[in-house]
Amino acid sequence: MDGRGDRERVAGEEITFDYAMRNYSVDYFAAPCRCGARYCRGRITGWRDLPTRRKADYHGFVASYLIEIDHRARTVLAARWDGGSRRGRCTTTDMTGRASELP
Repeated sequence: MDGRGDRERVAGEEITFDYAMRNYSVDYFAAPCRCGARYCRGRITGWRDLPTRRKADYHGFVASYLIEIDHRARTVLAARWDGGSRRGRCTTTDMTGRASELP
């Protein structure tokens, strides 16, 4: 596995990994995350479900294909304006058919 840490590690130290750095969606972890990291979201998610701020924090470290998928989701995939129940918010449908609001 390739990777880069934010500091030196010592032998035997446990390493945690954010699945959102390499996976667009993560739908198979039902249990809460127990990594104990200071900025843990509390659940294991993919890139798709990260808050915009966290995506910005990961700039330069995340897999480039996730940025490309995000870009396509915002510009190419069935972006539509829904003036009804979502009070005029723009939504998009990702590759799995899941609808989500665009920030």
